[in-house]
Amino acid sequence: MFLKLCISAGLAFLTALSPAAPAPQRAVLGRRAGTTLRAAAAPEWSAPITLSRTAFNSTAPTISLDAKGDAFVAWTEWTGAGWGRNMMFATNAGGAWTPATVVAPLAYDAIDDVGFPTVAATPSGTAWVAYHDGDFAASHMVIVGARYANGVLGPVGNISGSPGASSYVALGVSPVDESLHEVWMDDSLYMFDLALRYRDGQTQAWSAPENALFLPNASKYTYQVNHIAFDPKGT
Repeated sequence: MFLKLCISAGLAFLTALSPAAPAPQRAVLGRRAGTTLRAAAAPEWSAPITLSRTAFNSTAPTISLDAKGDAFVAWTEWTGAGWGRNMMFATNAGGAWTPATVVAPLAYDAIDDVGFPTVAATPSGTAWVAYHDGDFAASHMVIVGARYANGVLGPVGNISGSPGASSYVALGVSPVDESLHEVWMDDSLYMFDLALRYRDGQTQAWSAPENALFLPNASKYTYQVNHIAFDPKGT
């Protein structure tokens, strides 16, 4: 009992001699040596808005931004009639979102392995929407695309120009000269390799398709490209 009391008294004595523990830190605004301390603001999301037409199922959205931060969006819209699908587009360039626009209905919608739109915006505010679709005259898939400029979405046309079946396109725009670059899976030589093509940003002329050979007769899923990215130098 005496031992316990001595220990208790000793602890009390040491506590009295020890400096007071610092007060716990709190997230407050204040000044210290001329520096303003600011509490970190919590990240906030804008309220969601509906771009697609709500009477139909919409899938596979993609988005691209121009130099001003305007957004360009493409997606797939199912019509509800069999396997029917529309390729869709919308933008908020100009300050407000445009109504959902049908780029084109799929020409070949008998299977689900068709479409898959992608979108790429130029720094100055034009944009391209591209996807793969059946070309019945050529009897194979082609990459088709439409250009948005001055508030108008142009007609859809073949932008792969390849003699072989083409599918799963990725688009990218050079920030230097606004040339449009595309890469897709192509079986002109083997099944499948990658093919490349670009549209000159100054002359608007298309280059000839060029195949990038890797492994002959490899599965097409081996070479599916999802994105093209450029650095500020245009590489």
